[in-house]
Amino acid sequence: MTDIVLGDVLTNARGGKFVPIKNDRASEVEWTLRSAMRVPWEPTDYSGENESSRINLCILANEENEKLMNAIDTAVLKQLKEMCVKIFGKPLSSGEIEQRYQKCLRESKQGCKHIKFKMTLDGRKPTHFWDEKKQSIECPSEFRTLEIQRVKICVRHVWLMANQCGVLIELRDLQARLPSVDCPFGSDDEG
Repeated sequence: MTDIVLGDVLTNARGGKFVPIKNDRASEVEWTLRSAMRVPWEPTDYSGENESSRINLCILANEENEKLMNAIDTAVLKQLKEMCVKIFGKPLSSGEIEQRYQKCLRESKQGCKHIKFKMTLDGRKPTHFWDEKKQSIECPSEFRTLEIQRVKICVRHVWLMANQCGVLIELRDLQARLPSVDCPFGSDDEG
């Protein structure tokens, strides 16, 4: 995985530190995952109150996306170790960096392997939704019922906190087969 190149440490408007990720041509790192996917639970924002325009959407791991996430983790960890003092401000052992690093592929307390994506509902670079016929659709009200066919993701940056760091992956596009709903009105119903 030579497509991932870590930049310099930057600070966002709220004071959070992050390291941008680009490819070797200085462009955004994007992939399209094409195998069938499911959502284990409905999306939430960081506070759990769902009042934010940026929310977390988790997708169950499968062979394709698990392989990609492991490759991303390997590439990012390698560079974090090589650029340790520049990024963390002090020397750290490989073990200390690995202990801080939150992997892209996660496992819930119930043993559910999943990947967490950031989804933007409005504002700058919102997530776009598509049906199986490649027609634009509104943001689904329920995600657990969707048969997700493909997603386009962008590996944006490594977020840095006091004793943790990890990769932020943005969900740019989601294509899904919508669940069919039978009309409750027969052809002979009136009024």
